[in-house]
Order: sequence, then structure tokens, then C-alpha cells
Amino acid sequence: MSMLSAIKLRFAARLRNKTFRRKFFRSSAQEEVAQQIRELRLKKNMRQVDLAKACKMKQSAVSRLEQANYSRWTFTTLQRVAESLDARVRVILQPADEVIAEYERQDAQEEELARNFKRHFREVPLAAQANGQAVIAQRAVSVVASGETVSAVNAARTKNAPEENRLAGALAQANQESVGLA
Repeated sequence: MSMLSAIKLRFAARLRNKTFRRKFFRSSAQEEVAQQIRELRLKKNMRQVDLAKACKMKQSAVSRLEQANYSRWTFTTLQRVAESLDARVRVILQPADEVIAEYERQDAQEEELARNFKRHFREVPLAAQANGQAVIAQRAVSVVASGETVSAVNAARTKNAPEENRLAGALAQANQESVGLA
């Protein structure tokens, strides 16, 4: 089994399992709420203690709200935090079939990216290993699999040795071609 085959998660298929879907929806909602509170607080240049004071709660309560595994917040609490951050609370109820369809589209895009990578870079890992550069080849595969952007690859190029620059440049070109930039 190739590395790219092992990377494919087929997440949409996993979402068809109702038990998995419920757990995923709950945890992703918790993560999104926690992340949004933290990001907005930081954007407003507030410390947790500042937000706590504005919300008339303890700093430890704000800390809990910013933890992805915390799920005991209420709509009233979220509203109070939003008002203190000069924001609104927005709730979206999305049918599971629409979510699954979104992940199916994402899976298809990832498969296309993997096919493009395989087509353009079959020889790169072998050539890299022959030059003692197996780590670079592994990094190139993980970059494509993780969906890192062309700019991230180009940023990495400036830190690497000349051989890595050649591989990173080729990887960036293939990534641009796969997303239609070239």
C-alpha cells in the first residue's frame, strides 16, 4: 500500500455512521465555539482576565470556554461573551446530508490532488533516496497530503539546502498545477 493510499481518510464515508456523526458534530461544535471565543478575544487585544471582568465571570470560566473539550456553556453565556466582545452569536443548523456532501467534495479534491502528485512525482522519492534525501521526499509527500499551500512550501524553500530547494520548487509547481494556478 502506498503512503498516499494510507493517507486517504474517506471522511464522508465515516460520517454516514450515525454514532460517529453525532460525536463528530458535537466535538466540532465545541471546538469551533472555543476557537472563535479565543480568536475574537485575542483580536480585541484582551486577556482572559479582561474578558472575564467584562462578562462578570471568573477568569477560570473564560479559560474553560476556550477549551475545545468543554461543553457546558449555555446560550445565555455565549450571548454574554459575545456582547462583551462586541459580536453576535450565530447558530446554524445544517442537515447531515449537506455536511456529508461537503466532505464528499473535499474527499474528491484530496483524491485529485493525490493523483496529480503521483502523476508528477513518481520518480521524486526514488531519486531523492538515491541521493540520500529520503527525509526530503517524505516531507514532500506529507506537504501534499496535508494540503499545505504553495506559500508554505516556498517559505520552507528558503530554509533548506539546495537539493531541498529543487524538490520544494517541483512540489510547489505541481501544487499550483493541481489547483489551476499554473
